[in-house]
Amino acid sequence: MHSPPSLGHRLQQKRKKEGIPLVDSSIARFVNTFAYPVGFLGLAGAMPQVYDVWVLGHVEGVSLITWSIWTITSIFWMLYARAHKASALTFLNSCWFFVNGFVAIGIFVNS
Repeated sequence: MHSPPSLGHRLQQKRKKEGIPLVDSSIARFVNTFAYPVGFLGLAGAMPQVYDVWVLGHVEGVSLITWSIWTITSIFWMLYARAHKASALTFLNSCWFFVNGFVAIGIFVNS
């Protein structure tokens, strides 16, 4: 059974029909300019955890359940971004999938 479109989708369709931009162009330019750098900054924030788990073998206090859930949710967001043709989000969530999975596997291996 087909589910009805979300309220957000309906609002987007109404704005398109009325010729109203979906986002202010200056906001869109700003976000587009910083999408990849901010995404990579987030990934860089996970690198100390990768180092601790894989290089130092320190897994105490690091949750396998949490990192596994983040791995699974990054798959969903990667697929969601791909379905909406959002290449920046597809790429960054693909990277998160590998980083999260790498940490989860490291926790499992070093436990």
